[in-house]
Amino acid sequence: MVQAAALTFLDEQPFPDGPWDELAFWFGSKKIEHKQAVAQDVSPEAIILNEYPESHLTMHDQASSTWACLRAARYQSRPAHADQLHIDLWWREHNVALDAGTYSYNAPPPWDNALIHTEMHNTVTINGIDQMMQAGRFLWLDWAQAEIIDKKIDPDGKRVEVIAHHQGYHAIGVMHQRSITCESSNKWIIKDELISSKKNSTYTALGDKSSSLQNNSNQSYKARLHWLLPDWSWEVISNDQNQESEFRIRSPLGWINIQIGTEPATKLNSEHNELVVQLVRAGELIHGSGTASPVAGWISPTYGYKIPALSLAFEIESRLPIFFTTIWEFPQPG
Repeated sequence: MVQAAALTFLDEQPFPDGPWDELAFWFGSKKIEHKQAVAQDVSPEAIILNEYPESHLTMHDQASSTWACLRAARYQSRPAHADQLHIDLWWREHNVALDAGTYSYNAPPPWDNALIHTEMHNTVTINGIDQMMQAGRFLWLDWAQAEIIDKKIDPDGKRVEVIAHHQGYHAIGVMHQRSITCESSNKWIIKDELISSKKNSTYTALGDKSSSLQNNSNQSYKARLHWLLPDWSWEVISNDQNQESEFRIRSPLGWINIQIGTEPATKLNSEHNELVVQLVRAGELIHGSGTASPVAGWISPTYGYKIPALSLAFEIESRLPIFFTTIWEFPQPG
């Protein structure tokens, strides 16, 4: 429905070609046919990058049948959710990194529009606050604007990296910068960097940690990285509270590995920063520690209806900069 509506009213195709195109075909859309004709001119091993500057971009790895949608909006009208730099990830027609949806605007607490918040999306939340200030059921103030700041495409099109940031946490002195890299080897790498947004920072480039370390204050921040996953079987492969954890989920087509590591600035000063891990299903903690939110671990595929999902969250407290790295590895076809 979203694909058909976007083609009809926006003259855009937000998602790659797939079974969700059926409604557009029923409407006799010529735009779908045009997109398919263009795709035939692209190498079947190339990664296709499509940008929609006011809202998002998509990356489609044809070789491994994976694609991602990165939310990077320049708002011209009211935002619906506080979801900048959220990522949806698909593999062979399975949505493996999910958007929780909406569920209900008018349900009693805690379900009164609960899924609009930053912590419900596949992005980073700082100090437990939203990227924007909620001023009503449908009103956000201090809109968090995002920007694509760099794109790196290998000549053969088999490796693409996109770097973006948003300024939703500037008021507390933090810039969230995210890179998403697709490699034609069934691997996606997402790097999150929380750095100082102060004007006197000499942070120069994504990954250049030495320059940013010189500009840290003594202020600590709680950074929480979240991924919403399908309600599939899961396993913990390794869980190092100081460095990284590795999970895997069993899709209908095989096991998908998810490796998440963190590197706080205070690690270099021999300070102890325990990584708090939570896996929540349908509001109940099933792995890790802490208190589970009753609205975590749910997805609403359509309004007024919700089903269980897996909410995987990693939280650490440290001075800036803080780095998260998530590596998704998918089984080889067949």
